[in-house]
Amino acid sequence: RRDHRAGAFKAMNAMLSDWEKFRRFLRTWIEAGKSHSAACPTRCAAIGYCFGGCAVLEMVRDGIPGVQGVVSFHGVLTSFPQALPDTPAPPMVSQPPNSYANKEIIVNIENGTDDHLVPDEAARAFKDEMNAQGIDWTFKVR
Repeated sequence: RRDHRAGAFKAMNAMLSDWEKFRRFLRTWIEAGKSHSAACPTRCAAIGYCFGGCAVLEMVRDGIPGVQGVVSFHGVLTSFPQALPDTPAPPMVSQPPNSYANKEIIVNIENGTDDHLVPDEAARAFKDEMNAQGIDWTFKVR
């Protein structure tokens, strides 16, 4: 379990350290999904758990067009690599500016009260960030 967690954080931090690459990946992923024959190219949403929850929030920050809503379950709310108790977070290579261009998106956050990856300060900062950008959001803590 410890090896898996360390490996998972290493893989996650590799993406989080280079936001231009990460956001390019997310835009490509959404476009591929919208182009699938079973999908409606003008109506889509994204959900994610943990790192996936962080990813859907980056779609909001990047302003990816055509995404009507996102749901983040136990997702990291911040836009920077995460540290493990015994391993410091790696430095960021780059962080592109946030555009929040998609003002039609609806954001739903679902988190547990004891989630150590989402401290109260991160939740407050996230709420302030979304309010400042006029994003429609809800934050549920269970």
